[in-house]
Amino acid sequence: MNVLMIYTYFLSGAIGLLFLQHFILFILKFLLNPALFYLFTRYIVLPYIVRRSLFWSPISRGAAFIHILHWSGTLICNILGVNSAGAAQSRAGSLALLHLVPALWTPQLSFGAHFFNLSLSAYNRFHRAFGWMTLIQCGVHIIFAMRTYSFDLAEASHRNGFIAAITLSSATLFFLPLIRQWAYEIFLKGHNFLSIMASVMIWLHLEEKKGFDAFCLYFALGISVLTYIVYFLRQFYYNLVAGRPVAAAELIKYQDAVKLTLTLARPWKVRGGQYVYLTIPAVRALSFAESHPFSIVWWEEGPNGEAITLSVLAKIESGFTRALASSSHEHLRVWIDGPYGQCIDTKQYDSVILIATGIGVAAQLPYAKELLSRQLKVESEHLKGLTTPKRISIVWELEQESHEDWIYQWMDQLLSDDSKTLV
Repeated sequence: MNVLMIYTYFLSGAIGLLFLQHFILFILKFLLNPALFYLFTRYIVLPYIVRRSLFWSPISRGAAFIHILHWSGTLICNILGVNSAGAAQSRAGSLALLHLVPALWTPQLSFGAHFFNLSLSAYNRFHRAFGWMTLIQCGVHIIFAMRTYSFDLAEASHRNGFIAAITLSSATLFFLPLIRQWAYEIFLKGHNFLSIMASVMIWLHLEEKKGFDAFCLYFALGISVLTYIVYFLRQFYYNLVAGRPVAAAELIKYQDAVKLTLTLARPWKVRGGQYVYLTIPAVRALSFAESHPFSIVWWEEGPNGEAITLSVLAKIESGFTRALASSSHEHLRVWIDGPYGQCIDTKQYDSVILIATGIGVAAQLPYAKELLSRQLKVESEHLKGLTTPKRISIVWELEQESHEDWIYQWMDQLLSDDSKTLV
């Protein structure tokens, strides 16, 4: 068995462990002393060694250890068994294609995180790590190829490889936080388009359409097509119901925020911490091609406990939210992509403090509603053995007094439902 195949098996196993992390953590919590496990994660695994900046995200000690293993293992694979520039070129090209496979798995990071039961930040790190390694290995491949062959754009293979390198580099630049924050929609669509274009150009660049390299590319494209199909089928399921229109939204404008209350085409069970992407074609000329994330702040349930309406709240900034605030429409048709988001399990706590400033209350209010709903369910059904909250504290720092208007009706409802003065 050659070095490349051994590396492939180890990398596949590591990815498998990543997607089983919740099960592994459950086993470790069961086997280890809870206090020891807490101290290990709190003071060894989780502390940051690199803080957030415009050019990179924060890196914890645990993440740094995984990155070091990944980079050192890849470097060993680049070197071991390589005795010529041609062999180094071939090995780097194969490693680039191998890392391209997981980088192309899903059309949207939130969908990937949901599909593999990871947090969005964890899946983001996973995607970035494989994307950067793909680009680096492409660079190594090009350097050794130029030492082995004379570069000639007249040759189709060289020309296609050159275009693939340019598109991969451009796709990576679109992923930098500075560009992503400046123009989110342009970044997202551009990143996806360039990634697909790079895959096509790499396929044209391959001289041999068989073997390990071709298999990696076919597998990446096959998985990508499959996840795209599942992604769109999921949207169709939540948005299209026979005899019902797509979700309708009522737009309410405040001084510096907007609220949308959506009547869902298909009800679903909403949890605190979930968010959705909304496409609202009537807002502006190209908004049919835009999809923006909004945290679910409130929902009303039907008889079966599933949400029939949900509300989102957003502070007016530049771009889409400003266009939404300037819209003359009071009722809009909305296409929903979601729900997404990992929910924090609050069942083990009897006292909860929710802290927020400004628009951050939109992320905290759903947990207060969920905690109180669990208490009401226990009271109405006389359930025993279920932990219920004894105190729910909401600490909200207002930037302006007018911001109370955003949520006062929901707070009034919480207090009205609260028979034991929990909130």
